[in-house]
Amino acid sequence: MSIAVLWFISIIGSCFSFLTVSYTSKFLVYIMIH
Repeated sequence: MSIAVLWFISIIGSCFSFLTVSYTSKFLVYIMIH
């Protein structure tokens, strides 16, 4: 069970990291345009 939990947490972490990078890049582009 612990392996499944770690696998689930790693998937959530990777998705969260991807969202963070995408939002940060959009924010930086918005600042550079304005």
